[in-house]
Amino acid sequence: MSSHREVQAELAERKGLQIPASRVLVASDEEDPAWWADVRAQGWRAVDHAAARTEERLGRWYPAILDAAMLSLAHGFVGTEGSTYSAVSGRRVKSWADGAVRMLRWGFEGADNH
Repeated sequence: MSSHREVQAELAERKGLQIPASRVLVASDEEDPAWWADVRAQGWRAVDHAAARTEERLGRWYPAILDAAMLSLAHGFVGTEGSTYSAVSGRRVKSWADGAVRMLRWGFEGADNH
């Protein structure tokens, strides 16, 4: 089962929340357009800080600050193991919303098989 589906299943079981996968917010420093195309193909959403000119209008740190604020309001979180940003966001979701959190391993095929 994929991590986001595990989070959905845990939220349904523990809290009775039925959150569709269409309500997924992705935040990343990834720059590969193909990667982002795959995110959009899943029906997931992301803030396009370049198009919004967030840094230009508000300052260097605002893209990360805004992403962190949005992610902290989530009921579930899937992050990348070893990422400080993911660790902080995951802890906020767990602590502030008693949310479901999963961390993905990466770097080789099958890293997340359980």
